[in-house]
Amino acid sequence: MKVLITDTFPTIEVTTTQGVITLPDEYAGHWFVFFSHPGEFPIIDDEHRSISIQLGKLRADQAESVTARSVIVVDPHGVVRTILEYPKELGRNMDEIVRILNGLQLFDSSNLMAPANWPHNEITGDQVLIPPSVKLTAAQVDEQHVTQVSDWFRYRATA
Repeated sequence: MKVLITDTFPTIEVTTTQGVITLPDEYAGHWFVFFSHPGEFPIIDDEHRSISIQLGKLRADQAESVTARSVIVVDPHGVVRTILEYPKELGRNMDEIVRILNGLQLFDSSNLMAPANWPHNEITGDQVLIPPSVKLTAAQVDEQHVTQVSDWFRYRATA
């Protein structure tokens, strides 16, 4: 069964280069990023592909591991927050993975959202979006230096 966004990361015991650990328990209270790469020395031993198949990173009937280059971002509560999948012809974008972690942590701590390409957005720069569900008075808009393009497109500095 494929792991999806908002799923609880399944409890699995894995053999790693640092011994046997249980995920996600090993990282309870912390964010973790689960990477995979079929051609490198594994941090997690998945020689028989059972973990990759369990997480939906590989299909059991697939001889070649073309979908194994994936990234799963898991929050401190063990909830899957992001899944990225890459073909073997394309390397992962580490800047995007860091941006995802920063954006999710920003949202969890402040209910502010990261726009596309943040912190280098073409319109908002390094400012962040205020969700439409957050109601602001005219005074709050002024106090927080909110740029309000429409009812649903509002942004401001993070501080």
